[in-house]
Amino acid sequence: MTEEKIKIEIRGRFFELDSTDLTEIEASAIVRMVTDKMNEIENQMGIVDTSRLAVMAALSFADELLRLRSKDEKTNAELLKRVRAMAESLEAAIKPKSDLLL
Repeated sequence: MTEEKIKIEIRGRFFELDSTDLTEIEASAIVRMVTDKMNEIENQMGIVDTSRLAVMAALSFADELLRLRSKDEKTNAELLKRVRAMAESLEAAIKPKSDLLL
């Protein structure tokens, strides 16, 4: 099987991405996000070294990912709690009347 590559450019440097699970539109969106983040950091911190900007952007994305994962875990835990409470309510509501007499 031949691996397809998508060629991208970020700040004058060229890279190839594996396109197995990535369309050109998705790759373009990723390039835009990375470029925007690097520009934001450059403007805020005055960093001009591309390698340092890339690391700072990666750290920023990693921080965002961890925060989103934490939020997702909290949301999932709350949903599971609600589902269990609803299941208990349903079980109580459909419990046969004969069980209540015992």
